[in-house]
Amino acid sequence: MRLLISCLLAAAALAPGAPALEDTILVRDWLLAGPFPIGPREGITGLIEDPERFRPVPGETLRTALVAGGWTTWRETTADSAGWLETEYPDVDWPAHRDYYGIAGLMNAGYAWAEVSVPRCSRALAVTARCGFSINGRSYQANSYGDDWLVVPVLLDSGPNRILVSVSGFGDRRVRFLLVPPTAPVQVVAGDLTAPDLVTGTNESGPVLLGIPLLNTTTDYADSVHLRLWARAAETESFAVVADTILGRLPPLGVKNLPLAVRLPGTTGPVELALETELDGSAHADTVLIPVREENEARRETFRSALDNSCQYYAVLYPENYDPTRRYPVIFTLHGAGVEARGQASSYRPKDWAFVVAPTNRRPYGFDWQDWGRLDAVEVLDTILGRLP
Repeated sequence: MRLLISCLLAAAALAPGAPALEDTILVRDWLLAGPFPIGPREGITGLIEDPERFRPVPGETLRTALVAGGWTTWRETTADSAGWLETEYPDVDWPAHRDYYGIAGLMNAGYAWAEVSVPRCSRALAVTARCGFSINGRSYQANSYGDDWLVVPVLLDSGPNRILVSVSGFGDRRVRFLLVPPTAPVQVVAGDLTAPDLVTGTNESGPVLLGIPLLNTTTDYADSVHLRLWARAAETESFAVVADTILGRLPPLGVKNLPLAVRLPGTTGPVELALETELDGSAHADTVLIPVREENEARRETFRSALDNSCQYYAVLYPENYDPTRRYPVIFTLHGAGVEARGQASSYRPKDWAFVVAPTNRRPYGFDWQDWGRLDAVEVLDTILGRLP
C-alpha cells in the first residue's frame, strides 16, 4: 500500500491540476492471451518483462501447458456494451484438466491488452471487476471480486495509453474494465461504507462508529472538505442531521477511511444514510442503507483499529436467551476466501452457552489469513474479550 501511494503521489506531481476525463471510455477491442497455469499464490512471471513498453501483436505465440500443443496466441476479442469481457479459451479442455488435476487444474491466469487515446493528460476513475490492471506500466489497486462499487483514481497520459488487464481464477473468466470521469473533487464511496448492523426494536442508543471512504480524485491535496450526514429511520419521512464536520488533508488520487462516531435513530427497519462532500463549491452525494437484524441473528459490530485508526468490523452471534450478567465461552471462527464475516457467523445456530464471533480480515472480503488478516483477527479477539462477557 505504501508503494501504491508513493507511485500515485509521484504521478500526481507530474500532472498538477490535471483536468478530469471528459467522457466515459468503454474499451471494446482487446487482445487476449492465455490461459497460463499458476499456483494459488503466484501470478504470471516472465511473460511481460517491461509493462511500460509492452505492446503485443495479434497472432504472436506464447508457451502454455494448458493448451493442447503447448502454445497460445494473442487474439482479438470484443467486450460487450457494458464493458464485460469473456475470456473464453476454446482450445482448453477444462473438464479434462479438472478430472486429472482436481480443482487446482482449473487455476489459471491470462492477460488482456488495449490502447486508448485522450487529447490531454486527464484524471479518471477506473471501474473494474475480477481483474487487476496497469496503465502505461503503472500498476493500480485490483478488484478480484465482481462488485461494481470499487473505483480507482488513475492518470491518463496525453495521446495513447496502454492498458494491461490481468485475469486470474478458475477456468474461463468474465471481467470488466472501463474509465469514467470523476463527478466531484472528493467523492464518497458509499458501497465501501463500514457500518454496524442495527438491532430491531432498540431505542435510540449511543454513538456508533462508521468508516466513511472518501476519494480524492484530484492531483492536489484536498484540504477543508465539508462532510455532512443525514439519517432517516424506516418509520419516518424526513432526514435528520447526524454529522456536520470539516475534514483535514486527503492525499492526491487517494482514499481515506474516515472513522466517524454518529448517533443513529432506533428503528424496526433499515436506516437510510445520506452522505455529502463539498470542496470549493463542488459537491458529491450518495445514499446507503444500514440494515437491521433481529436479536437472534448474527450482526456486524464496528471498532476503531489501533493499527491505522480506521473503522473495521466483525460479526457476532449472541447466545440464545442471552444474559449479560453471565460469562460465556466464545467460538472464534475464521471464514474462507470470498466469505463475508456475517455470512460466516450466520452459518451457526445460536448457542445457549457461547458467543460466535467471526473477524472479517478487513473490508468485506476473504483472502489469506496473513499479514493484515492475521493482525485483524488478533485485534478482533482482543476487542471482544474487552466488550463481551
